[in-house]
Amino acid sequence: MPHEELIAALDYDRETGLWRWRYRPDRDQSWNTRYANTEAGVLRPDGYRYIRLNGERCLGSRLAWFFVTGEWPSGEIDHANGNPSDDRWQNLRQATRTQQCGNSRRSRRNASGLKGVWFHKQKGRFTAQCDHKHLGLFDTAEQAHAAYLAAARVKFGEFARGG
Repeated sequence: MPHEELIAALDYDRETGLWRWRYRPDRDQSWNTRYANTEAGVLRPDGYRYIRLNGERCLGSRLAWFFVTGEWPSGEIDHANGNPSDDRWQNLRQATRTQQCGNSRRSRRNASGLKGVWFHKQKGRFTAQCDHKHLGLFDTAEQAHAAYLAAARVKFGEFARGG
């Protein structure tokens, strides 16, 4: 999709991250009456905003990158605060898949309550893991989490998330 076409169809507010349909002279009046100046897209259960434009479904975060820079992102778009529905410009950054994983939340299946940490039943101790690398066994969950955080800062840099 050409950049001019996106600009003509949608308005993006960098401060709020919200999308609105523009009045479109290429559409009939009923479309404009129904949609012009209304919020565009739909928030899915996973929190991401999807907008259908010219028959294609696009992520709001990727559209925001294209809208502001005029270029499609070369990789993935990461939400710095971890909230996928927060498409404010200051919250978006390009990332690799590995960096995205570093900024992810802990798994819902994680019983320890700490990212990168779980209890090893056979050993009776806590274990830490970062990016599929075993970091050791620890007496407390807090010690294991500290090891995870140190490894995550090295591996993911500014993308490291502790919880």
